[in-house]
Amino acid sequence: MADHTRRVNDLLPPLDATLQETSGSSLVAFNITGYTVRFVMRSSAGTVIADASTANDASVLNSTAGRVRFSPTSSHMATAGNYLAEFELKNPSTQRITFPSRGHIKIVLVPELATT
Repeated sequence: MADHTRRVNDLLPPLDATLQETSGSSLVAFNITGYTVRFVMRSSAGTVIADASTANDASVLNSTAGRVRFSPTSSHMATAGNYLAEFELKNPSTQRITFPSRGHIKIVLVPELATT
């Protein structure tokens, strides 16, 4: 089952996420203050759709609440298929942490009926 499904060429809504970590037996928001964020997306065949070159398409909505946003461009949403994605964060020392920590965000782009 997909975490996020949309039609090819639809750029809205952006993909918002809350990055969380385990604290004891519960999940809490990961404080991303001081981190840079990028969104990485690949097709199920391994074709890179979004990577470091599109890092500007990921933004922080609320640092202390772990809220991030990926705003896709037309090149990200051009081809129907199944995709895997994740948010990668780096601190000032360039140490990296990836969310979700288990598995990936599953994205499905379904064909559109109208082409104009």
